[in-house]
Amino acid sequence: MLVHACCAPCSIYTVKYWRSLGIEPVLFFFNPNIHPYSEYLSRRQALEQLEQDDGVRIIFAGDYPLTRFLKGAIHPQETGFGSRCEFCYGMRLEATAEIACDAGFSEFSTTLLISPYQQHELVIAEGMRVALAGNLIFAQADLRPGFRESQNEARTRGYYRQKYCGCLFSELDRRGLPV
Repeated sequence: MLVHACCAPCSIYTVKYWRSLGIEPVLFFFNPNIHPYSEYLSRRQALEQLEQDDGVRIIFAGDYPLTRFLKGAIHPQETGFGSRCEFCYGMRLEATAEIACDAGFSEFSTTLLISPYQQHELVIAEGMRVALAGNLIFAQADLRPGFRESQNEARTRGYYRQKYCGCLFSELDRRGLPV
């Protein structure tokens, strides 16, 4: 199974969960929503450390299409989405499904399912939409009960832990600034 990974802290428990079911996940890091670029690099480096520590295979996307993300997030209706978060989930899950198909995976998932800060039902809806379009299975699980455990493990390991979802809009919102 290919699993979209947003960050190392969310990946720790997610990998543990799928492994407990006898599934060896391969992670895929594609997050053009993350801004600034230094934040993107910090998250990527933490995932590289997870790859070494836990022996999980990670595919790192070769591109960082921030401009494409920003255009779609500012005007999501023009891309067929109802909100910027829906566009963001869709963009990342579509890229994951494309890699899954190319690499011969029959199912995919995302670490976004662990976060109590994400729109859980919207993530699932986008995953199901993308799966249907790509003739894949979207493996969904409510991983939110493992969120604190995963965060605590990341802290213990000394992994970078972000303070917001990653996009410019959530950073502005976190600081109480107008979006």
